[in-house]
Amino acid sequence: MDLPPDIALIAGTGIEAWPLDQARDFRLATPYGEVLVRLARFAGQDLLVVPRHGPGHSLPPHRVNSRGMIWALKGLGVTKVVASSAVGAIDPGLRPGDLRVVDDLLDFTRQRPLTFFDAPGQVRHVDMTDAYCPRLSALLKQAVGQPVGEGLLIYAATEGPRFETPAEIRALAQLGARVVGMTQAPEVTLAREAGLCYAAVAVVTNPAAGLGGERVEEAAIYAHLAEALGRFQDAFARFLGLLDASPGCERCPPAPEGLFPHLSLDGMDEGDGQR
Repeated sequence: MDLPPDIALIAGTGIEAWPLDQARDFRLATPYGEVLVRLARFAGQDLLVVPRHGPGHSLPPHRVNSRGMIWALKGLGVTKVVASSAVGAIDPGLRPGDLRVVDDLLDFTRQRPLTFFDAPGQVRHVDMTDAYCPRLSALLKQAVGQPVGEGLLIYAATEGPRFETPAEIRALAQLGARVVGMTQAPEVTLAREAGLCYAAVAVVTNPAAGLGGERVEEAAIYAHLAEALGRFQDAFARFLGLLDASPGCERCPPAPEGLFPHLSLDGMDEGDGQR
């Protein structure tokens, strides 16, 4: 069965290097700036992919166009989103290369656009009781082989682009965070506002600052991401098989009517934009 046209992958650092088949890039103009959307094939199925950090990994985490990405995916008819996020491990039981599904969020970002609801007369408050879609998250946990009974995976989002200090990591651990990264906020909140079912896979790349006995080095992080790419691909293929037979979701509230106009890639040439 072909992949439903309503699912997308937001590819984070390392996973964006995935050599997808028959990939075609489209640049969509959104009210928040241009977004690169990739139409590709995976395991004989169509797939929409958005490289989170833009063409050539050109955007640092605090400059990622989260509103543009979510707006474009919602307008294209996407209802389900899986995202990958490279993370440092606060939990000493997590090792580089591990894949874990995110359950909840601590947001310590400071200067990013946080919402679609920022125009006068557009006051809305989105419920975050289920920050991540329970249905998609459960299927992803099966797909990655996440150990049962391991406990909730709480992701602490920091501003970046610098890494955290050891003191900050100790504070985050006291708050219950098990991993730390720079990209889940405000992405998951915006997905909630857009009425999307959203789930995220954390790709562990290193012990967080002060926990591994060594400095946090970018070269080592990218090496671990390269090693994890194949495991992520295999897990994502298993997830698609589970999703195919899974019932629909009733836990993710819909978006307000009229906020996200319909978009289409039909008839567009590669590289063209559309409003």
